Amino acid sequence: MNVLKTTTLLTLMTVIVIFTAQALGFDLIFSLFFAFIFNFIMYFYSSRIALASTRARKLEEVINQMPSLQEETQKILLLLLQQGL
Repeated sequence: MNVLKTTTLLTLMTVIVIFTAQALGFDLIFSLFFAFIFNFIMYFYSSRIALASTRARKLEEVINQMPSLQEETQKILLLLLQQGL
């Protein structure tokens, strides 16, 4: 199902890029090339773009910057292990 959704989305994006480029006066070959490059970048780099837009960081970086967070996390983990959860 995910393959179908991805294919549909990329096809829709291709059509939009082609129609937009045609409306701006570019020829069909340039429009197809631009759509291919755009879809390639979106397909392979969408996860990086989404993480960068939310300013996400690796958990190790956050824990190293906040030692108290690591201590609290260890306390909670010990309590859960003692309760058998």
